[in-house]
Amino acid sequence: MNRRQLLQSFSGVAASTILTPELAQAAAQLSQGAASGINWQVAFSDRDADLPRAPMKRIHGRAPEGLAGSLYRNGPGKFHRPGGSVDHWFDGDGLMRAFRVSDGAATLEARFIDTHKRRIETAANAVVQPGFGTAGKPGAQVRNSDDVNPGNISVMSMGGELWALWEAGSPIAMDPNDLSTKGFKTLREDLAHVPYLAHPRRDPGGDVWSLGLSGTQALVWRVSADGALKSADMVALPMASYVHDFTATQRHLIVILQPWIQDKMVMPYANSLTWQPELGTRVLVLDKDDLTKRRIYELPPFFAFHFGPQ
Repeated sequence: MNRRQLLQSFSGVAASTILTPELAQAAAQLSQGAASGINWQVAFSDRDADLPRAPMKRIHGRAPEGLAGSLYRNGPGKFHRPGGSVDHWFDGDGLMRAFRVSDGAATLEARFIDTHKRRIETAANAVVQPGFGTAGKPGAQVRNSDDVNPGNISVMSMGGELWALWEAGSPIAMDPNDLSTKGFKTLREDLAHVPYLAHPRRDPGGDVWSLGLSGTQALVWRVSADGALKSADMVALPMASYVHDFTATQRHLIVILQPWIQDKMVMPYANSLTWQPELGTRVLVLDKDDLTKRRIYELPPFFAFHFGPQ
């Protein structure tokens, strides 16, 4: 996707809804960057293979004394294939990176997450699996949500594993030492392939909360620091909003339900959503100790992907 296509996508959104200040600002920044010679395509360039562990060059300064550890980062790493490419950057193959620091030196390595989606598309030499904004093509093989799960949004450390996360499927367990893929994490057999949001919230005591969305229902996950499931309870939502993120306090979960509503079941997923500003935005507050205790606050319509931590 180049600058022209990005601007056209903003124009398409504006035509179907309204040109919000955020969209206008984004379009202005794209134009300003292009005028300054910024190549926007760099953000969507591909890696074609894993990156073996290699030393990083220190440009200047020195490493702080005693600094040691590993930093893991996740994101889409491949968007294009000769027989067809993704239609939305959310649908690129997940690529896990590890920055390791020790004794004043650092290394970088990267490894693609081994998913059903990546194996099917590698064999086809084309993007065929449907996704958030990519339509399915001939040759797609979809039995459940994890068959289209690229594991490309975020990563967290759980019970000695890395969990690569995507908003509409299971966590994918990985080995933190060599970034090899262990497989999808089934927290309870009857809950296999149930969504586990990519932006969970961790309590000071170590417990992790996440949501699995399905229309006007959400499964509230509570997982201990060692990766064991503590509870999984269904709650009703006042409307079938697109929820990418939520937040929490010490006592409550806070779910922001925006008026981008799933009012049909089609693929790609983004096409199943309709902007309905007349519904406003609703904020659902749930008591962590008793999810039946709730409050709902009504706000003017707005949209956001991410919210601040507790």
